[in-house]
Amino acid sequence: IYFLLFIGNFISSYVYSVVPPVGGGTRPTAARLKKSLFAVAAEDLPGARVLDVCAGTGALGFEAISRGAAACVFLERSRPMAARIGENAERLGLGPVRALPGDAVLSLRGLARRGERFDAAFFDPPWGEWAPEGAAGSALAEIAPLVTRLVAAVHPASRSAPPEIRVAGTGASPEVRFRRVREVVVGEGAFSLFRPSAPPPTGQEPPLTPIP
Repeated sequence: IYFLLFIGNFISSYVYSVVPPVGGGTRPTAARLKKSLFAVAAEDLPGARVLDVCAGTGALGFEAISRGAAACVFLERSRPMAARIGENAERLGLGPVRALPGDAVLSLRGLARRGERFDAAFFDPPWGEWAPEGAAGSALAEIAPLVTRLVAAVHPASRSAPPEIRVAGTGASPEVRFRRVREVVVGEGAFSLFRPSAPPPTGQEPPLTPIP
């Protein structure tokens, strides 16, 4: 399978082959949704260390690098896909880049044990798995303690992200809270932006912002 990859201001286009994971299901993030996401996240990227969770083709992480991110770690459960991300990064001369295969939650816990931290994280799981109280919610709870500035979650427009990511403190680790500050709908997809924050006032939820 081949995708035409358009990456921000840094690379105009690059055609690369993609080995799909067993059972298929890999999808590049829709172009209009990606464009809208990076339009609002752009100020967080120059010099940032970025995490791309459920990376798929790596489009979000590559886009972040093209917009000034200094480094990116890709997490992708398909070993062939993770290998292809690394190969494409090498061909494009991007770096420093790491592509780690395996279960997202286990990989996130491994990063936490090593004390790794990121300025921003992008999370784009298979939409069939999106449920704040299920696997997606568990992954968000593992992502938030690793991030200092921004968590961006891509999800179906029909399934809203939680209003808050809250991780209880343990021992010397303080409680972590990220509040959803924006949710934008683009066709059948949407993305939610979370930033570290104190609890929001009761009843003041961020409204949906539709884009025709």
